[in-house]
Amino acid sequence: MALKSVGQPLVAWALARGVFGLHGAPLLDVVVTSALPAAQNLFTYASRYRVAETLARESVLLSTVVSVPVLVGVATVLG
Repeated sequence: MALKSVGQPLVAWALARGVFGLHGAPLLDVVVTSALPAAQNLFTYASRYRVAETLARESVLLSTVVSVPVLVGVATVLG
């Protein structure tokens, strides 16, 4: 969860800034998009195929809860 919530936005920021030279609103867009919670497709597939439904549900919930402060932090720092 830490890799998805914190690591992925940091890697996105590093690539967007260092490799692609983005700054301002485009940089904010990339980092915010990478910090969004886990896709609901995870739970949809798990429930469709009846595999690890509880794990998928908890992962979606936890990533949603954790993403809120991360998104606020990203907006504060880059916005």
